[in-house]
Amino acid sequence: MVAKENIQRKYKPLRKIMDEKMRRLWAAGEAEAIGWGEVSLVAEATGLSRTTITAAIKELSKHRSMELQNNSKVNIICSGYLRTIT
Repeated sequence: MVAKENIQRKYKPLRKIMDEKMRRLWAAGEAEAIGWGEVSLVAEATGLSRTTITAAIKELSKHRSMELQNNSKVNIICSGYLRTIT
Protein backbone atom coordinates (compact mmCIF):
# COMPACT_ATOMS: atom_id res chain seq x y z
CA MET A 1 0.00 0.00 0.00
CA VAL A 2 1.15 3.51 -0.78
CA ALA A 3 1.58 5.71 2.26
CA LYS A 4 0.14 9.19 2.44
CA GLU A 5 3.62 10.51 3.19
CA ASN A 6 4.96 9.14 -0.11
CA ILE A 7 2.29 11.02 -2.04
CA GLN A 8 2.97 14.19 -0.07
CA ARG A 9 6.70 13.88 -0.71
CA LYS A 10 6.06 13.81 -4.47
CA TYR A 11 3.36 16.47 -4.44
CA LYS A 12 4.89 19.19 -2.25
CA PRO A 13 7.81 20.18 -4.53
CA LEU A 14 5.50 20.32 -7.54
CA ARG A 15 2.57 22.09 -5.91
CA LYS A 16 4.00 25.59 -6.24
CA ILE A 17 4.99 25.28 -9.89
CA MET A 18 1.83 23.56 -11.15
CA ASP A 19 -1.29 25.52 -11.99
CA GLU A 20 -4.69 24.40 -10.71
CA LYS A 21 -5.44 22.21 -13.72
CA MET A 22 -2.07 20.49 -13.57
CA ARG A 23 -2.43 19.82 -9.82
CA ARG A 24 -5.83 18.27 -10.47
CA LEU A 25 -4.57 16.09 -13.32
CA TRP A 26 -1.45 15.06 -11.40
CA ALA A 27 -3.62 13.95 -8.49
CA ALA A 28 -5.87 11.99 -10.86
CA GLY A 29 -2.88 10.23 -12.40
CA GLU A 30 -1.50 9.42 -8.98
CA ALA A 31 -4.87 8.08 -7.84
CA GLU A 32 -5.17 5.85 -10.90
CA ALA A 33 -1.65 4.50 -10.37
CA ILE A 34 -2.36 3.51 -6.77
CA GLY A 35 -5.52 1.50 -7.34
CA TRP A 36 -8.07 0.63 -4.67
CA GLY A 37 -8.83 3.45 -2.21
CA GLU A 38 -6.91 5.80 -4.41
CA VAL A 39 -9.11 8.90 -4.46
CA SER A 40 -9.49 9.16 -0.70
CA LEU A 41 -5.79 8.65 -0.06
CA VAL A 42 -4.68 11.20 -2.66
CA ALA A 43 -7.31 13.69 -1.48
CA GLU A 44 -6.06 13.39 2.08
CA ALA A 45 -2.42 13.71 1.04
CA THR A 46 -2.86 16.69 -1.30
CA GLY A 47 -5.72 18.59 0.29
CA LEU A 48 -7.70 18.43 -2.95
CA SER A 49 -11.32 17.32 -2.68
CA ARG A 50 -12.41 13.83 -3.68
CA THR A 51 -14.90 15.41 -6.09
CA THR A 52 -12.11 17.34 -7.83
CA ILE A 53 -9.94 14.24 -8.20
CA THR A 54 -12.84 12.11 -9.44
CA ALA A 55 -13.71 14.75 -12.07
CA ALA A 56 -10.05 14.87 -13.14
CA ILE A 57 -9.99 11.07 -13.55
CA LYS A 58 -12.95 11.39 -15.92
CA GLU A 59 -11.13 14.20 -17.74
CA LEU A 60 -8.04 11.99 -18.18
CA SER A 61 -10.22 9.16 -19.49
CA LYS A 62 -11.76 11.52 -22.03
CA HIS A 63 -8.32 12.64 -23.22
CA ARG A 64 -7.16 9.03 -23.51
CA SER A 65 -10.16 8.05 -25.63
CA MET A 66 -9.55 11.06 -27.89
CA GLU A 67 -5.90 10.02 -28.28
CA LEU A 68 -6.96 6.50 -29.24
CA GLN A 69 -9.30 7.89 -31.88
CA ASN A 70 -6.59 10.17 -33.27
CA ASN A 71 -3.99 7.39 -33.25
CA SER A 72 -6.24 5.11 -35.29
CA LYS A 73 -5.55 7.19 -38.41
CA VAL A 74 -2.61 6.29 -40.62
CA ASN A 75 -1.03 8.77 -43.01
CA ILE A 76 0.47 7.41 -46.21
CA ILE A 77 1.86 8.97 -49.35
CA CYS A 78 0.05 7.71 -52.40
CA SER A 79 0.75 9.07 -55.88
CA GLY A 80 2.59 12.00 -54.34
CA TYR A 81 -0.31 13.03 -52.09
CA LEU A 82 -0.61 12.59 -48.34
CA ARG A 83 -3.68 10.48 -47.56
CA THR A 84 -5.21 9.50 -44.24
CA ILE A 85 -6.61 6.01 -43.80
CA THR A 86 -8.81 5.31 -40.79
